[in-house]
Amino acid sequence: IIHHPGNLTRTLPGQLDREYIQSAKYLHMSHPFEAECAAIRMAKAGGTKISYDADYYLPETWALIPEIDILVASEYFYRTVFDDSRYEENCGKIQKMGPEIVVFTLGGKGCVGADQNGYFEEPTFDVPVEDTVGAGDVFHGAFLFGLLSGWDTRRCARFANAVSSIKCTRIGGRAAIPDFKTVMGFMETGVIDYEEIDRRVAFYHRGLESALQAEG
Repeated sequence: IIHHPGNLTRTLPGQLDREYIQSAKYLHMSHPFEAECAAIRMAKAGGTKISYDADYYLPETWALIPEIDILVASEYFYRTVFDDSRYEENCGKIQKMGPEIVVFTLGGKGCVGADQNGYFEEPTFDVPVEDTVGAGDVFHGAFLFGLLSGWDTRRCARFANAVSSIKCTRIGGRAAIPDFKTVMGFMETGVIDYEEIDRRVAFYHRGLESALQAEG
C-alpha cells in the first residue's frame, strides 16, 4: 500500500456540525482522537447511536467503550484484550461495559457476536480469496446497511460476511464491492455474478495503467 497524506489537517472539535451529526441515526467512528470524541458526545446528546470500528487496541478506544452502542472489533483487537477463545463469555463482558451489540470479526472463520437476544456465531463463505484489503471496512458498511434496513443483528452479520467475502475475490480494496442484487443472489445460490464487478475491476485497472504511464 502506497499512501500520501496530502496537506489536509486534522479536524478540530470547533469545526463539527452538531445539527448534521445529530440528524443521523448512526454515527460510525474508528479513531479516538479529540474531534472524534467530541462528535460522539454530540451524537449521544441528540440520541444518535454510535457504531465503532475497533481495528486495533488502543487505551483511548477502550476508554470509549461505555459510549459505544455497536462495537464491531477485529480479531487483532480481540487477541490483544482476551487472547483466548471464550467468545461468548467475552462478548458478554464487553456488553456489560455499555454496547448493546458486540461483534468480533475473525477473518476466514467469519464472526461472533452478541446482542439482547444472546450470543451467535456466523461462519464466513467459501470463496477463492485474492485480496483481503478493505474487507473489514466493507463488513462495517454492510453491517450498518442491515441495521438501517431494520434487520436483526445476526442477519446483519451474515449479510456483512457475504459482502466481505465477495470483495475478497478480486484484487483491489474497492473493485469487487458488490451491489445488493449480487449479494442476495450469492447468499441464495452460492454463485457470484461477476458481470458488474469485473467491469469495475477493468475500470480500476485502466486507471492504474494510466497513472503508471503518467509517472513515466
